[in-house]
Amino acid sequence: SNIVDNNDGTRWSSPYTDHPHWVKYDFGAGVKFKISKITIKPYYAPPSQVRVFTVSGSNDDITFTDIYTGEAADNGNTQTFTFNNKTAYRYIKITITTTYYNDKFISIYEIQMFEGIYPAIGGFSGLNPWIF
Repeated sequence: SNIVDNNDGTRWSSPYTDHPHWVKYDFGAGVKFKISKITIKPYYAPPSQVRVFTVSGSNDDITFTDIYTGEAADNGNTQTFTFNNKTAYRYIKITITTTYYNDKFISIYEIQMFEGIYPAIGGFSGLNPWIF
């Protein structure tokens, strides 16, 4: 998908329908991550600007647990969101519930996910390199 291809020249766009819009990642059978940080590089052309979003996880692709709800700034900069999550999930869904300009369309250049290291070692906690 263009949202995880590490190329700022491509982007993912939602259909022109009512919110919410979402993207879901399947890490594959037997693979789970404790996602605790994401970066979002939104497409910055009003009215398609991401505002409020929720990160949720699942291991059965049916029942999702909310991990984090955040609000992106009204700009096109890459934005980082860090949160506590000690549960490993196979599926991660990012649901965008509102835009800054109340339009039905959403577009994002890139999303990256990072896994936290638990418990902290030597009093420090770190983050693994991005998963994708």
